[in-house]
Amino acid sequence: MITCKKTNMSAGDHKTVLVTGGSGLVGQAIQTVIGREKPANETWIFASSKDADLTIKDDLHTGRPLSIRNPENALKIKSSIKDNPRITIRELPEDLYISFGTCQTIIKNDLHLKRSPAKFVPHLLMNEQKEHRKETDAAQTRALFDYCCSLWCRDAAQTRALFDYCCSLWCRDAAQTRALFDKHKPTHVIHLAAKVGGLFGNLRANLTYLRTNILINDNVLHTSYQTGVSKVVSCLSTCIFPDKTTYPIDETMIHNGPPHDSNFGYSHAKRLIDIQNKAYHLQHGCKFTAVIPTNVYGPHDNFNLEEGHVLPGLIHKTYMAKDDCLHKFALVWPETGSPLVVWGSGTPLRQFIYSLDLARLIVWALREYQEIDPIILSVGEADEVSIKEAALTVAEAFSYTGEVIFDTSKSDGQHKKTANNAKLCRLRPDFKFTPFHEAVKETVQWFQDNYQTSRK
Repeated sequence: MITCKKTNMSAGDHKTVLVTGGSGLVGQAIQTVIGREKPANETWIFASSKDADLTIKDDLHTGRPLSIRNPENALKIKSSIKDNPRITIRELPEDLYISFGTCQTIIKNDLHLKRSPAKFVPHLLMNEQKEHRKETDAAQTRALFDYCCSLWCRDAAQTRALFDYCCSLWCRDAAQTRALFDKHKPTHVIHLAAKVGGLFGNLRANLTYLRTNILINDNVLHTSYQTGVSKVVSCLSTCIFPDKTTYPIDETMIHNGPPHDSNFGYSHAKRLIDIQNKAYHLQHGCKFTAVIPTNVYGPHDNFNLEEGHVLPGLIHKTYMAKDDCLHKFALVWPETGSPLVVWGSGTPLRQFIYSLDLARLIVWALREYQEIDPIILSVGEADEVSIKEAALTVAEAFSYTGEVIFDTSKSDGQHKKTANNAKLCRLRPDFKFTPFHEAVKETVQWFQDNYQTSRK
């Protein structure tokens, strides 16, 4: 019988912490926090992920970032590219033992490559192989499904066997997840990997968000149980709370009603993590828990205008609307002098949390938070801001002086989801959040400095 280990992150014991989704917004922030702390008894592994694929190249951090930007590392990268023109940006960090972020910076600022680093040396054969496998698997699954349906009334046993094979095609990422765990043998896991998107992305594809996230979460949690991981901290979202509820919401209200219709797929998938955490604890004694941040933003966010969340979307829109940026990059839209158009009325209220603040709290939760029940990580109710205020704060950070228009023909989504952070304040009364205006200014500056390589 498999049981979960009972160890804590106490001083003296060496811990190996695996961060799934480690290249995203929160993962990058945790890397920054760990780089500053330099813990001597912890090895941190930040695994990149694309939806459910948890075996993409990862960076290994033993208490601090692996490398710095200097002429020696620049020469290593330049020589490696010269020797192997087909090497990819994902392969460079592992081959040279230089962190992914440092490779990106050197490629952009020292080697002055004009194309996006993720694409400047495409590994064409691998991409072709991947696409071929995807098409083959999808075709096989569709054919088997059709055949199952035709046999349903004639041979139940044969149909069940074929359905089992179909499921093995759909869920093969579970084996890849196990391979990742077997490779690094983590004692602790921070589970950030997810398929995420903004309001309009969720509206278009609720089923996709539901299915993909259920698979990711089950793969990570069950593999953590199977390999004896001591503790898992998963990341939820305040969007999981009921749409029809009283405010402020707290940790006890997650399952009191259905979530908002706009993102019910993602919300239900995230809710199931809380159910799984309790089930693994009751049946196997596992210490699996979760944190519930409010709207996260910061460097390395997804600034895509359609798929990103509200604040990075506002930052990208304002960047595009600014006259000097239009002139500098010769962009064709919006036209010079056009107003900044914000979707919705601007009246919805949100609690925004800076990614570096959230990273510090997640690291604290991994080391010290002992409950299975989740905990809300958020600024206080007094720091809640409207979308209009957020848009004007972004405009101020850009020194944008044009007109700001709110397009009321677009959906507002959930009007408010004010969260109560009393539990956090009780456990961490000394924690100080970065002021909203200051954090937005830092995020805007990062986006301007990294426009060519940022997600958008």
